[in-house]
Amino acid sequence: MELTPEAWRLLIIFASTIVGLMIFPRAGGAVVVVGLTATVLAEVLPIEEALDGYSNPSVWLVLAAFLISRALIKTGLARRIALLFVRSFGGTSLGLSYSLIATDVVLATTIPSNAARCGGVILPITRSLAELYKSYPGSSASLLGSYLMIAIYQGDIIAAAMFLTGQASNVLAADFAADVAGVSISWGRWLVTASVPAAVSLVLIPLLLHRLHPPQITRTP
Repeated sequence: MELTPEAWRLLIIFASTIVGLMIFPRAGGAVVVVGLTATVLAEVLPIEEALDGYSNPSVWLVLAAFLISRALIKTGLARRIALLFVRSFGGTSLGLSYSLIATDVVLATTIPSNAARCGGVILPITRSLAELYKSYPGSSASLLGSYLMIAIYQGDIIAAAMFLTGQASNVLAADFAADVAGVSISWGRWLVTASVPAAVSLVLIPLLLHRLHPPQITRTP
């Protein structure tokens, strides 16, 4: 099938936008706006169609969640939530894993990026806790660090699947279900459907990991 000239122009603009997001000459939002403007100026799409995606409520849901998540991280509130969990339940290595995973679950209600949650909040705290007990990457990792790292990785996967805002791709999946199957999935409906398997996993996974990959340090006063 032969592509139309408009399709070729759209391909070039799309590829250029992706390259711009990778090499980062400007902020990502600015690169996307330039690509969108080029699409209209090159007469690839009329402006109504080019802006059609921004009328989707799910896009604004994700945007609002990202703004909230930025505030949580910048103000230090997310870190404070994590440390409150650690102070309350972190008397053992198992308690530490539950504390860190619980923090991820709480933040997943509003932060739609598991990279931002784990990379920006959970991981630095986990690393600090491990180093507090002289557990570093390498020969001393088995003291505590490797167990905590595995635990937060597995817990983050569960948190990402538990909420519609757990990760950005969930919203795309919900839109796909609405377009293809005519099934409308709200934030609450997603949570009700995912809550039981997620809750069971959140309880069992840290225990299972504690048996399969036990840390040498079990008490962490």
